[in-house]
Amino acid sequence: CGDVRGAEALLQEMRRGDVRPDLYTYNAMLAACSRAKDCHRAELWLSRLREDGLEADAMTYGALIEAYAQVGDVRRGGGRPAR
Repeated sequence: CGDVRGAEALLQEMRRGDVRPDLYTYNAMLAACSRAKDCHRAELWLSRLREDGLEADAMTYGALIEAYAQVGDVRRGGGRPAR
């Protein structure tokens, strides 16, 4: 539902428990950022995904594009305004 802070807390708890987030986890994080219309955080999580040695996939980029589209950023998200 776009609870970015809750999702971040869960991801940090995973890391403290020595559980390495996978691509699915990062994609869920980016989807939460998208629903919250938080493009900056989505970009940060994309960077962390790469720092962890993972490769973004179509779902990853789709969530990022959707985040920018939600805020009407024509250059990055295709300019589809939120409905």
